[in-house]
Amino acid sequence: MVAYPLLWDGMRRLSGRRRSLYWILILVPVGWFVIGIESDFPLVNAQRASVFHLTAVISLAASAVEIWLDRHRELLPARRPLAACLLASALIYAVRLVCIVLDIPSKLDFATAFFLQIFFNFWIALLVVTLVRERREAGLQLAADTDALTGIGNRRWFLGRLPAAPLANSALAILDVDRFKQINDRFGHPVGDHVLASVARAVRDGLREGDVLARYGGEEFVLFLPNVGEQDARAVAERLRHRIEAMSVAIDGVRIGVTASIGVAWSDRKGGAWDAWIQTADSACYAAKASGRNLVKTSVV
Repeated sequence: MVAYPLLWDGMRRLSGRRRSLYWILILVPVGWFVIGIESDFPLVNAQRASVFHLTAVISLAASAVEIWLDRHRELLPARRPLAACLLASALIYAVRLVCIVLDIPSKLDFATAFFLQIFFNFWIALLVVTLVRERREAGLQLAADTDALTGIGNRRWFLGRLPAAPLANSALAILDVDRFKQINDRFGHPVGDHVLASVARAVRDGLREGDVLARYGGEEFVLFLPNVGEQDARAVAERLRHRIEAMSVAIDGVRIGVTASIGVAWSDRKGGAWDAWIQTADSACYAAKASGRNLVKTSVV
């Protein structure tokens, strides 16, 4: 009466729900205890077994649901088999419960059911350990691929997301925050960090589905825009430039104006080297800065 509700609560916490529902953990055993005192059902083997099996079925099925619900939010391979083992264990208890309540003879007797429960409990324990290990490894991978300041991908992550070779009708853009050194010198590095994080959010929220954004280093950001024509690539870059220019970054009541220069490399041909694309986009970005900043310059690879 205590262990199976605790198992359900443990699966909730394992699945990411940090808050324990203590009132349920207390209510289940206390409720059965009070009912047992009033009805004397613990003195009747069939009734006592029925109550135990019912509690186990509900707890295991609820545990399976908890693990299953977050399968898309946290894409870990162990989630689905863990949910399946929990559900299988619940079904074994459910079959035994029906046999006990209706007094139906079955080949799934107590000994067979007990053996199967040991088998599934072993796999449940193994999969719990596997899920914890997968989560830790995923966390380490995320930390390695994420820029700690802005929360977006870093250069290593970005290069890993690029196709093996450049695609036709795609673009790569370099975005550089204008006069960032002056912001750092005047307001301090913490304010500069805040500006970079704000720029990252503004750009990320203005991208299309499928576009890839990363911090390339310092005040530079890099974008990959697949399936885009030359004019559309420029339109995307202009939209991002306007979003940055319209940002409201205020420190101690002082509004800091932020702009960015963007260089876009685009091609309608497949193949080539990404180094050439990056160099072309970087040159276009320098051209935008040399022309007065807060501009978009495009170049065909």
